[in-house]
Amino acid sequence: MQGTKLPITFNKFGTMAKQAWIKNASYDGILILAAPFLCLALVIAFPNLFQNTQETGIIAWLILVVLVDVSHVYSTLYRTYFDPVSKSKQGKLYRIIPLLSLVIGILLYGISSSLFWTLLAYLAVFHFIRQQYGFMRIYSRYETNTSFKRKLDAWVVYTLCMYPLLVWHLKADRQFTWFIQGDFFLLPNLRSALPFFQGLYLLSIGIYLISEIKTKRLNIPKNLIMAGTGLSWYMGIVYYNADITFTLFNVLAHGIPYMGLIWIDGIKKRERNYFQEKSFLNRVFQLKGLWIFIFLLAFAAYFEEYLWDILVWAEHPEIFPGSGHFRVTKDWLGIIIPLLSVPQITHYVLDAFIWKIQSDTTGWKDTTLLQPES
Repeated sequence: MQGTKLPITFNKFGTMAKQAWIKNASYDGILILAAPFLCLALVIAFPNLFQNTQETGIIAWLILVVLVDVSHVYSTLYRTYFDPVSKSKQGKLYRIIPLLSLVIGILLYGISSSLFWTLLAYLAVFHFIRQQYGFMRIYSRYETNTSFKRKLDAWVVYTLCMYPLLVWHLKADRQFTWFIQGDFFLLPNLRSALPFFQGLYLLSIGIYLISEIKTKRLNIPKNLIMAGTGLSWYMGIVYYNADITFTLFNVLAHGIPYMGLIWIDGIKKRERNYFQEKSFLNRVFQLKGLWIFIFLLAFAAYFEEYLWDILVWAEHPEIFPGSGHFRVTKDWLGIIIPLLSVPQITHYVLDAFIWKIQSDTTGWKDTTLLQPES
């Protein structure tokens, strides 16, 4: 961008390199890159709490599932339904996706409840993997790589996620589930193929490391996102085999960076006078508005989980008053469960659009996030 200074550092090879921070090293490091490494530090520091526990306790569940996992779903609101500019340009998309999610969900659940949960689980997996790919691409945007190198980077980030999932599917002995028991298609009869996939996994990582050395420049954020991806997926699924450890890596390494990205996007927009001065988002996206940002997400997440618990699961009466007091018939569950799933399905689907939306009629495109700092 002409007339704008790019973040320049000298790497260990002595070559001048642009570090593709989204905001800056501090923001990106704390909000996006640190989560997987923090998870590992917690597991190592408190082995009795994480490594020897098969079930997630109520406090850990409240923090990890409600305040991080479900909250990150609602953080999409700040970039879509709460944003007047985005809503005016893409309002039709924002209306049709929840409606389609509900209709398709009811139809699928009507065919088979297990089919509904299986498809929802794989949609979630796809969303989680694509987030890591998206971060890798963002942090690669200053690189001038060959087509082979770009394809290699993509192959490796997918491999870092897919190999642990293959272990999960083929070994079929994991002590955790994605949503409910049986939502994945487990294939223990193909377990003998695991050594081949393990070799391909290690080979891919080795080739990636060699390719990075050959570039003679150190892209710090991209390599941290690659390392964090490998760490969280391997440790959470393969190395450790406990529900709480999987939840810790899976939830924190995905939810915190996503909310961090939403926050950084809002901060950058506010700095560029994207919001009207007295608008709600202009008040939220500043340090003193952080509590509003967090409170609204936590409130929405708690309310959703409250509905899930009193109408469907009846598992946590200690934090959801009325849990277990309602009896919902099977026919009503065919509507209630798809309805309660609409926020997360909408989040999964919209996330494929909101970071690269382009209107065919107006030519509008939101590029604030990727603009370098002044």
